[in-house]
Amino acid sequence: MGFIDELIEGFGKEVDNIKARSQILIKAYNFSQEMRELEQRKKELLLAIGKVIYAKYQDQISPDEESLKQKCIEIASLEKDIAQLQEQLDRLKTPESNSSCK
Repeated sequence: MGFIDELIEGFGKEVDNIKARSQILIKAYNFSQEMRELEQRKKELLLAIGKVIYAKYQDQISPDEESLKQKCIEIASLEKDIAQLQEQLDRLKTPESNSSCK
């Protein structure tokens, strides 16, 4: 019975490893998806700023400075959030954070 017990124990460990790696992959996907959403919002804000500046240039009108300031603040906040998500994603990908998978 020793061989079968060892086989079952080894199989159980591999199943646990697969579960742990799967959870890491799911977390990495979620971080990546959230980063894509934040990047998309950032692009939308940059486009909005560009449209305001272009309208100012074309029509010689004064842009709403407060609106531009708020968009710039939001972009800076998005960039900070994206950087934090990237750090979390990098930590997931480092070998020492995945030591339970070995």
